[in-house]
Amino acid sequence: MVGVSRMRRFIAVAALTAVVGVSVAVLDAISSPSEASAIGGFNPANIIGDAQFFDGNAMSQQQIQAFLDEKIGGCLNSNCLNVKRVDSTARPADPMCGAFDAATAELTSTLIYRVQQACGISAKVLLVTLQKEQSLATHRSPSDSRLDRAMGYACPDNPAQPGWCDPAYGGLSNQIYRAAWQLKRYGNPPGTSNYFTWFPVGAPSAVRYHPDPACGSSVLVIQNRATAALYYYTPYQPNAAALANPRGTGDACSTHGNRNFWVFYSDWFDLGSYVPPEGSPSAPTDLKVSVNSGAELTLTWSPPTSPGTTPITDYVISYTSMYHPNPVVVNDGVSTATTFTANNPTPGLAFTFWVQAKNATGLGPAATITATPPR
Repeated sequence: MVGVSRMRRFIAVAALTAVVGVSVAVLDAISSPSEASAIGGFNPANIIGDAQFFDGNAMSQQQIQAFLDEKIGGCLNSNCLNVKRVDSTARPADPMCGAFDAATAELTSTLIYRVQQACGISAKVLLVTLQKEQSLATHRSPSDSRLDRAMGYACPDNPAQPGWCDPAYGGLSNQIYRAAWQLKRYGNPPGTSNYFTWFPVGAPSAVRYHPDPACGSSVLVIQNRATAALYYYTPYQPNAAALANPRGTGDACSTHGNRNFWVFYSDWFDLGSYVPPEGSPSAPTDLKVSVNSGAELTLTWSPPTSPGTTPITDYVISYTSMYHPNPVVVNDGVSTATTFTANNPTPGLAFTFWVQAKNATGLGPAATITATPPR
């Protein structure tokens, strides 16, 4: 049954500018996979796909800068990644990365973009790693020591020296470049030795839950090079306690690195690969968009062909744009109405909208549509 139509409104935000238009709705810079993480969808043998991980063109420098500006906002010192400028040394081409030019006082967003291009590791992966290691994608007052170990590179698990990192690899530029270089090295590219073999793709391997061997392990058949690279970088999988509390600490045998990578990546970038739980609704049908007077964008859709095992209780609306590469969920309460109106979206800016049905089991897959308000 089609729900009673209710107008929903949102504010379109342009990076580095003031909010466009007037609205009473509130936007939360989160995405629906935050709910997914609490109910399943994490696959320890396939944390992220190769195409997403090894994407040297995943984000432009402008998108990286806009992302950092959005996540950090006002900086309380000069070390925030949206304002930090760094010097980089030149590095010759090798089997892992192309030639990397020296630079002076470049923005961190430019550094991340150049490393992405040189090494073929997605800027999204680099941003998520900065967050899971040192919370740097959102930190408003990071210390120098936090920047020195930004990517957790050359910071081995050593009970005799907890928290120790090799100072030879310290510094923000060094950390970002070396981590990307290492993530490529794990694949044993042509021109290197076949050194990294203990997490083979397509064959069983034991992956521990914790540095303490007493916490045990389980056998995984790792499905791709990207997931293998994550395990070489952080060689533990989350245990049941860590997965049951996806934003908490779990128990004494829980580790969180690869779980947090999946949570942050899903929250920020990867709504489309969300794995719906069994019993959730199918995708909404007949999704359409129309331009109303005043350049409003109105979405309409029909209910899913299958509501799942329980009745539909809400439709979750998200959007992405050039300035919001991570999905943003519209915080408009709970409703089964099958219409949504975007009030005063930025003229000429393309928006991709995502509509998901929700029941007591969880969120179903998304229906998507892209529209550009006229100038």
